[in-house]
Amino acid sequence: MPKKSKKKRTLQKKRQKRYEEKHVAVVVGFAVVFAAFVIASLLVVFQGGSGACAGLEKGRERDLCFLDLAMNLSNPSVCGKLSSDQKEWACLSDLARQRGEISLCDEISNEQFSAYCQVRLAVDSKDPSICEGVSYNKAKDDCFKNLAEQKNASSLCAKIEGKTRARECWENVALQVGDAELCTNIKGDAARQDACTYAVALENLDFGDCAGVFNESIRDTCYFQVGFRTLNLSVCDLINGVNERAACRFTVKSWRGDDG
Repeated sequence: MPKKSKKKRTLQKKRQKRYEEKHVAVVVGFAVVFAAFVIASLLVVFQGGSGACAGLEKGRERDLCFLDLAMNLSNPSVCGKLSSDQKEWACLSDLARQRGEISLCDEISNEQFSAYCQVRLAVDSKDPSICEGVSYNKAKDDCFKNLAEQKNASSLCAKIEGKTRARECWENVALQVGDAELCTNIKGDAARQDACTYAVALENLDFGDCAGVFNESIRDTCYFQVGFRTLNLSVCDLINGVNERAACRFTVKSWRGDDG
C-alpha cells in the first residue's frame, strides 16, 4: 500500500506540473496576444485619427484635431503635424506636463519655449532642482520666483538674479509668511523696502514692524493705521508728527467711544 500511495502521489505531482506549465503558457500567450491587440488598436487609432485630421482644411480645426490626438495618444510625434513651430512647441510642452517627462522639453528647438516648458514641470512637481537646469535666465528667475511663492520658501528668492523679480519675490513671500525682516533683502530701492515693511505691518497689525520703515512719514502712517485698526492709543503715541499723533488719538477715541 505505501508503495502504491507514493506512486500515486508522484503521478499527481507530474499532472499538476503539466497543468501549471500549460496554464502559464496560456497566460503568457494571452498577454502577448493582448499586447499585440493594444498596439494594433493604437496604430489603427493613430492612423485613423491622423488621417481624419489630415483630411481637414488647413487651419485652426485641423491643428486642434492633431493637438487632441497627440494628447489622447500621448504621442509627441503627432505634435510635428501642427501648422507652425510655435504650435508644435506648445504641444510638446503640454505633453511634457501631462507625462511629467522633462526630456520632452529638450525636444523643443526654441530655447525660450524649452525653458518655460521646464518651468511648468518644476512648478507642477514643486521641485526647485529643475530650475537649476534652466539655461534661459529670465525663465530661470521665474522658476525660482514661482516656487518660492508657492512653497513660501524665501531661500529661493536669493537665487534670483534679476532685480525686479527678486524684489517681487521678497515682497510676496514676506507678506505671505508675515515676516517684515524679509523686506530688508530688497536692495537698492528704499521706497519699495519701506512699502514691503508697511504692508507686512498692516497685515500683522504689529506696530513693531512699523519701526523698520525708514521714511518717517510712511512710518508715522504705519503707526496711525495699526493704532486705528487695533484701537490702541499707545501706538498713536509712537507717531513723531504732532498733528498726525493728535489725529490718531482722536480717531481711536472716537471709534472706542471714550474720552480717555
